[in-house]
Amino acid sequence: MPVTGVLPYEGAGEASSTQAGHRALLARLYEEELAAGPNEYLEQHSQPGWIDSHVRMFNWYLPYLHHASTVLDWGCQHGPDAVLLHAARPEVGVHGVDFCAPGEYPTFRAASAMRYRPLEASGDLPFEREQFDAVAPPGCWSTAPRTGGRSASCTA
Repeated sequence: MPVTGVLPYEGAGEASSTQAGHRALLARLYEEELAAGPNEYLEQHSQPGWIDSHVRMFNWYLPYLHHASTVLDWGCQHGPDAVLLHAARPEVGVHGVDFCAPGEYPTFRAASAMRYRPLEASGDLPFEREQFDAVAPPGCWSTAPRTGGRSASCTA
């Protein structure tokens, strides 16, 4: 299923080699993760059109994180944003939350260096106030209206 409604990004002038590198990185991680076993969600998101849309969205919001040293990836699922953020700015500490089990998506988790914590059924964030400089919630932007705030891909 193709991704629709992706926001345009200001970084159109960014070096295409960086964007191509981000696409190649995600494609490789999807291939490695899927080699461990079938996963319908990952198979859908591993398609070139989805990866391209994801990289464009990431490049759109990355400039807004220029000041951040600690970022919360809220609704991270397998962590493609955390992977891209770690590739672009490895000095940033990324924390992720979603309803997925901690052992899911080991390839993406390792590549992102993200500190992942699963959310409880209540959806309350397990962090102190003002712990993060920024919140990067692309997963929540695309799924919250359909699922009452839960990440659509982790509702099992």
